[in-house]
Amino acid sequence: MPRSFPRSLWFFAILSVLGTTAIIVPWVFNRSIQLSTQQIDQAISLWKTSGPTDYDLEILEAKEPGGFKRQLLIKVRKQKTTSLVIDGNFAPVQDPSQYQVLDLLKLMAKNLATDQQSGQPFFTTASLASKDGHPLRYVRRNSITKERLEWVIKMKTPD
Repeated sequence: MPRSFPRSLWFFAILSVLGTTAIIVPWVFNRSIQLSTQQIDQAISLWKTSGPTDYDLEILEAKEPGGFKRQLLIKVRKQKTTSLVIDGNFAPVQDPSQYQVLDLLKLMAKNLATDQQSGQPFFTTASLASKDGHPLRYVRRNSITKERLEWVIKMKTPD
């Protein structure tokens, strides 16, 4: 007569399977939403072909630790930055090509390359507009130092 397993053994077997699943599912999900260089390259080429030459950007930037937050309002006309307002104060525009969508995408690519070379565990994700490739949201976080940078970007084209 075959001997059956004790109930406690079944309980711990099921608990082990559920625990392993609880670890693997979030890990797989987080890996799937990581930003890749291919996504940035596609966004850059899409922006170059479909991006408008005149637009307004509102960037809400948050850095942690320290709770540093600021709001940038940027006007771009004919692919030149014409106005920059940081937290309600006009700021001089040093480089007219600065603070444009293409610059943001290139900075994201540079950060991604730096993170991959550093060997530290960075988590980087971005939402990119499917129509023209401009970033909608960007998050870069170092898992060890807990440094975090987030941009929430709204783009409007003038009427």
